[in-house]
Amino acid sequence: MAKTLIAFFSRADENYFGGAMRYVKIGNTEIVAGIIKERTERKVLQSKEGKAGDRQRIQKWI
Repeated sequence: MAKTLIAFFSRADENYFGGAMRYVKIGNTEIVAGIIKERTERKVLQSKEGKAGDRQRIQKWI
């Protein structure tokens, strides 16, 4: 079976929506990645903003 990696970036913390600044503990993309992970039983990699080495970590799976 081929390797499959779900790589995503999700922003939690302070976000603007609904006309106001609000704090969210988990970003929307992280929620969706979790659902995909559960349904497909694949590994996930969350890319952190400005984190060095993400490209190399992703390339290991290609």
